[in-house]
Amino acid sequence: MRAQLPWTWHRQVIPSWRGSRVHRAWQWWLGQLRGCLPERWSRQAPEQLYRWPLPVALPAAAASRPVLLLEPGQALQQSLVLPAAAARDLNSVLAYELDRFTPLRAEQAYYAARRDGISHGRLRLTLVCARREHVHAWVAAYRLRDIQLTTIDALDAQGQRIGINLLPSATPKPHLGQRRAFSLGLAVLCLLLTFTAMLLALHNREAAVAARAAEVQQLRQQTAELQGLRGELARTSGAARALMDLKLAQPTRALLLAELSACLPADSWLQSLQVTVDGQVDLAGLSGNASGLILHMKSCPHLVDLQYQGIIQPDASSGKDRFYLRAHLSRGGEHVAEPLTP
Repeated sequence: MRAQLPWTWHRQVIPSWRGSRVHRAWQWWLGQLRGCLPERWSRQAPEQLYRWPLPVALPAAAASRPVLLLEPGQALQQSLVLPAAAARDLNSVLAYELDRFTPLRAEQAYYAARRDGISHGRLRLTLVCARREHVHAWVAAYRLRDIQLTTIDALDAQGQRIGINLLPSATPKPHLGQRRAFSLGLAVLCLLLTFTAMLLALHNREAAVAARAAEVQQLRQQTAELQGLRGELARTSGAARALMDLKLAQPTRALLLAELSACLPADSWLQSLQVTVDGQVDLAGLSGNASGLILHMKSCPHLVDLQYQGIIQPDASSGKDRFYLRAHLSRGGEHVAEPLTP
């Protein structure tokens, strides 16, 4: 069995899928794609057909795809019927069995097969082969005329092209139109994949930004709650300090009673004593000289703003004057004593 040349994959794969559903879908897609492109992009070079032997005058082939068409007698043609399993590796089967179907061995010929269909488990083929030295001579002759053949096809007995390619690996690859369509398909596929990747990256970025925004909003709410708690704590602490300062600035009840005992005349005594939180002191009692009581009580260091409340009235039972006084506790630091629990 001869070694497969690098170009033989083209002769194996293309005939196997030509006419299949995938091939028809591919051709339809390419047609739709060409319709969307400018004409100068989708236009393919036309084929330039040549015959053998080489004519004296050749048409210009600079902008065309040179194709050599062999007459039925210039290449061996044969119809074959093989088991359908041979379709999986048709080229290897033909290389192994070529000397059974033709007078040539695989290393002596270039060959190609057109698949004509499968029915009842049998694969129908049209085999075309030519001697290698003949193919080399054809290619070299046209190359001397600056013509690089892209395809060597053959005509059947009815004069119709069979649709194969006998070119060896030393000749140019398939025509530019096929390569251009294949490259264009790859480019479109790459663009679609790139666009999909961009959309996925954008979606992931938006999801990350949304998650980060939610975290920032949660942190802001927690910060606002913390600031509120700090403000409440500061206000509570301030009020507590103010109350403590007020309490420390006021004299104790014991100190106030001691001062009143010293400030009140001997003929005066108290029946009622009320001290409010803001330092207001209300005094009520009896005195032998109530009109001079304010002047006498000015010696009390912690009482200021002494004023009578109401009028002085005589008390029939005691023979003294009933008085009502209102004063305020002095907040002077020099008079502040150790605070005691009321």
